[in-house]
Amino acid sequence: MQNDGFSEVWGGVQKVYSEGRTWAKGNPFKASLAIVGTVALVAFAIAAFSRSSTPSSSHNSWSNFNPKPNRRHSPKKPEDPPSTSGTNSAEDKTKASTSTKTSSTKASSPLQRGRPSKHTTWPGRDSTLPTEPSIYRAYNRTDNSLDYIGKSVNPRRRLGEHFRAASNPIRPDTHVVDIIPAKPGITDSELREAEKMQIFKHQPRWNKTVGGNGR
Repeated sequence: MQNDGFSEVWGGVQKVYSEGRTWAKGNPFKASLAIVGTVALVAFAIAAFSRSSTPSSSHNSWSNFNPKPNRRHSPKKPEDPPSTSGTNSAEDKTKASTSTKTSSTKASSPLQRGRPSKHTTWPGRDSTLPTEPSIYRAYNRTDNSLDYIGKSVNPRRRLGEHFRAASNPIRPDTHVVDIIPAKPGITDSELREAEKMQIFKHQPRWNKTVGGNGR
C-alpha cells in the first residue's frame, strides 16, 4: 500500500515537471519558477511518504505506558526510631507509682494545712505545747538540723518525757520544736502513717526506724 501511494505521487511529480517544461519553454523566468515548484513538490512528496511510513509518536507513547510504579526506584519509607518502651517501662512505672502515692498522700493527709507552730518553752505550766494529737519535729539550735520526728495524742506530755530521757534528750535550751496539728477526729493509725511519711521525707538523725511508738 505504501509503494502504491509513492508511485502515484511520483507519477504526479513527473507530470507536473513535463507540463512545467512545456509552459516555460523559451522563457527563463518561467523555467526557474517551474524548477522551484518541482523541487518543492518533490520535497513535499518525500515528507508525506516518510510520515506515512513512520508510526505515530502518540501510539508509541501509549503502547509503552506502564501504570505500575517502578518498585526499584520508589522512595523508601523512613525507618521508625528504635523503641525505648522496654528499657524505660520499669522506670516509668516507678515514677507513676511514686506520683500516685504522693498525690494520694496530699489528698488524704490527716494533718492540718499551714505552717507549723514553733515552741521553745516546755515543760511546766508555761509550756506553749498543745495537748491535741499532733506531729512534732525537734530541730537542733546549734546547726538547725532535724534530730527527731514523733507523733503524740498529747505533745505537751510527750515532750516532757523526752526532757527527762537519759539518751538523746530534747530540751528547750538545745532544741526548737515544730508542731503540726492533726485534723479533728483523726485515728491513731492515721496519725502513725503521717509520722512515717514525715520520717521518710526528712530523714531525721535520731529516728532509728520509720515510725516509732509515740504516745
